[in-house]
Amino acid sequence: MKKFVKTLYCLFAVVITSYAQTPVWENYTDSKPITSMADGDNYLWIGTNGGLIRLDKSSGEKTLYNKGINGFPDNFINTITIDSIGNKWIGTKNGGVGKFDGTTWISYNTVNSALPNNNVTSIKIDKNGNMWFSTLGGGIAKYTGTDWTVFNTSNSPLPNNNIVSLVVDKGENSIWVAPVDAGFYIYFGRYGWSNYSIINLTYNNDIKVLTNGLKREIWMGSYGYITWFDAANTNNSGTYQCPLYTGISTVAVDTLNNKWVGTKGLGLAFFDGTNWLTYNTSNSGLPGNNITSIVIDQQGNKWIGTYDGGLVKFDGVNWYEYNTSSSGLPPNRVSAFAIDRKGEKWIGTWGGGVISYDNSNWIVYNDSNSTFPNNNVTSIAIDESDHKWIGTYGGGLCDFNGMGWILYNSSNSGLPDNNVTNVRVDKNGNVWVGTWGGGLAKFNGTDWTVFNSVNSGLMDDYIYSLVIDQADNIWVGTWGLGLIKYDGNAWTVYNTDNSNIPYNIITCVAVDANDNKWIGTNGAGLAKFDGDTWTIFNSINSNLPSNNIRAVDFDTLGNVWIGTMNGGLAKLNTSLSEWSEYNLFNSGLIDNDVYTVNIDKLGKVWCGTASGLAVFTPGNTTSIERMDNPLYTKDFLLYQNYPNPFNPSTVISWQLEVGSQVSLKVYDVLGNEVATLVNEEKAAGKYQVEFDGSKLTSGVYFYKLSAGAFTDTKKFILMK
Repeated sequence: MKKFVKTLYCLFAVVITSYAQTPVWENYTDSKPITSMADGDNYLWIGTNGGLIRLDKSSGEKTLYNKGINGFPDNFINTITIDSIGNKWIGTKNGGVGKFDGTTWISYNTVNSALPNNNVTSIKIDKNGNMWFSTLGGGIAKYTGTDWTVFNTSNSPLPNNNIVSLVVDKGENSIWVAPVDAGFYIYFGRYGWSNYSIINLTYNNDIKVLTNGLKREIWMGSYGYITWFDAANTNNSGTYQCPLYTGISTVAVDTLNNKWVGTKGLGLAFFDGTNWLTYNTSNSGLPGNNITSIVIDQQGNKWIGTYDGGLVKFDGVNWYEYNTSSSGLPPNRVSAFAIDRKGEKWIGTWGGGVISYDNSNWIVYNDSNSTFPNNNVTSIAIDESDHKWIGTYGGGLCDFNGMGWILYNSSNSGLPDNNVTNVRVDKNGNVWVGTWGGGLAKFNGTDWTVFNSVNSGLMDDYIYSLVIDQADNIWVGTWGLGLIKYDGNAWTVYNTDNSNIPYNIITCVAVDANDNKWIGTNGAGLAKFDGDTWTIFNSINSNLPSNNIRAVDFDTLGNVWIGTMNGGLAKLNTSLSEWSEYNLFNSGLIDNDVYTVNIDKLGKVWCGTASGLAVFTPGNTTSIERMDNPLYTKDFLLYQNYPNPFNPSTVISWQLEVGSQVSLKVYDVLGNEVATLVNEEKAAGKYQVEFDGSKLTSGVYFYKLSAGAFTDTKKFILMK
């Protein structure tokens, strides 16, 4: 299935902080997403998508660990467990497992051990001291300290090797395993395996979390429900519907047997066995509604990690926030960036339109204050006449000459599809447009020429990246079929079958001053191609912090600057083969998901991230002042869902100017109501809800928001 992953953030915020030391980062909003936590008595160990934090619970002092430390496996941390002698075991998304004894890190991965996959989703310890690891793609593994045993689809009843959670029964040492969308399985050691499906139409088998309760209860969470089983007698069980009907991400049980349930987007729920209480950003001190982890310490404090608001401690009465953000302004993904001849910055956002910044003033263009067609901006190119060509996802292509807008879409022009992914301008002034589903288009100012899988050698109509080299060759990156070169006559395909390109999902292509092509991939690192030879850089053979590449640019010294997903920003000094790494914790970078990298004439590195815009100025100690957020408006708004298309779930967000009775419903193409997501009074503010379409068939659907006199409807697509 084709997937065009775009992260939706509602607002773009601008704040710049100063640092006394060099180099200087200018922060235009920031955030610290939390992915996992573990309690170590005096310290709370916090996993994020940019490294590990040790928080002193008394003083609030933080110690940061990341991939710059020898032996540290990967900056995106999925899970943390502490053993009986105080070793910290961390499972990561891309680097396997790291063990920390307080001084030294030891890593275990698929290269240096029998760990079956480097994406480790949970780590548990049985009563004999054996380590158990669940992985996304490799099944589960047992490590005795010397020997490894792997269980997967080839040697066990496991239905698939994608394991989302694992837990050890306190009594019999049995291992409870949750494969993706397959109920749960129990391994009884020498007694073999048993598998269970939850036979209940209101509760599906896609279990997201397993956890221990008091005595020998095993608790599990799925979409909108929590279920418990007695490990001594699995016929003794119960299921409860959570009032926050959405995906459940974590469950914790306190000493009074109360259940604390974290959800994906709707906050926190408390269940005492009879009654439910709910907490969110509107009715409590909870800093974010996307709960990723809950830890209950020996004093009974609840430590709640969120992906969208940092960390908070709840003692039952008061909320104490431990948020490392320097700004309370809402974030927004910067999805495109360009600099014109005057040095003016053009910033494309996902959800907020496009912004021009002349180093003093901000001007916002969106669908409410101009004829701009769609606020989801994917690409910006500037031609020799200083026209800005702006691609949008859903609204086609815009030409802005500084005075007015000209719109090109599939209805009024030869543009083959309104989902524009990339725009480039060649030496002759032709505008090349990559689309998601319509192939490639060339516009000479008058006529359109379309290249697709039917009429050319393009092979793929879903274009993810696009660049033009010094000889005016067009290089097209596809989502699954590799890299394609078009010289005006012939099409040449480079893929894993006929070349040394490392992967066929191409996320970005850039050309350096020597006409080398630098190709970023979605999971296999970065490749350099000089026309004959391929040179591969990844997290195993280099210090590249992540193998998911999203942007590449070059400075005047020949350094390669690389934006990554989860790993922040990297710099490669090609002459010395030296790497430098910038992320949330060792610099002023505001997010480890870097989507755009652009270097201006002064050598400043402009980074568009999932949390706004950051600017890196090597050798500059200039003090920077805080600036206002140019896109913050109080209004009624319904945003486009993310992701879209989706399978099976997606998030719908909206904003209320004043408190209102809110109705949010989903309809099919015939106008039949298929789901009611919200039907209640809501206070003024921003909200989001997750919609699960797993019970629906593929197709086009609509969601409609009604709030007082305000109504809006948007289309979304379920693709299974």
